Amino acid sequence: IGSSCQYDVKPCSSNPCLNNGICIDDLSNNVYKCKCLTKEDQTEIYFGRNCEFKTNFCQNETCSNNGYCIENQNNPKCKCFNSYKGDRCESKSNEIIVIETIARSTSIFAVIIIFLTYSDYLWLNNVIFAKEMQKLSPNFIQPKLPRSKELNELFDKTHPVVCDKVRLRQEKQNSAQSTTTEIIPIGSIVYLNFEGLLNKLEPRFKGPYTIKAHTKRCNYKVANALEEILPESFPLDKLKIVQQD
Repeated sequence: IGSSCQYDVKPCSSNPCLNNGICIDDLSNNVYKCKCLTKEDQTEIYFGRNCEFKTNFCQNETCSNNGYCIENQNNPKCKCFNSYKGDRCESKSNEIIVIETIARSTSIFAVIIIFLTYSDYLWLNNVIFAKEMQKLSPNFIQPKLPRSKELNELFDKTHPVVCDKVRLRQEKQNSAQSTTTEIIPIGSIVYLNFEGLLNKLEPRFKGPYTIKAHTKRCNYKVANALEEILPESFPLDKLKIVQQD
């Protein structure tokens, strides 16, 4: 427009596209469109309506072993530590491989040394113990054998005598119990036979009890050590008379 057509009013006349973007006029709609700069694989280096934004090529790039991404000529690249190498820092450096090999060998050697030291300690301890036992054998172990023999002989002699005394006393008590047919006097000391009535783990006889009265059916009323008379009465076969020596 203008008297000499000196004014350009096309949409691209103001050069709106940045970063070497190419402006394309759309005269029918009086608008423009920017074609942003791309790489050889058609990946956009810049984007936006006016190509004002730069693509972050490290956004989707992952570097292993604490490596970090940097842009190098509009391409992502992993910067690795000295101990790693590779496109994504995925491989160990030769230095690390040598160090790990030395550490592993040292650990195995240390375990072998500890095992041999402990084995020597056990062997030495057994030798010392054997020597001490040899010293004690004549003075300590042998004198104990005759004493043990004496105790066994004493037990063999006294045990039958004690058993015989217990057996004779039981026979005397049972004989007195079986021959008792007369009425037991009031004030006599007896034990109650609970066999078959209570748990088998409880004692067979309980007492002592004192005869307190006779019933019409020839049963006996008894009282415990606190002078408390039991509510039930007992026949003669449930009583065990205490024999006085």
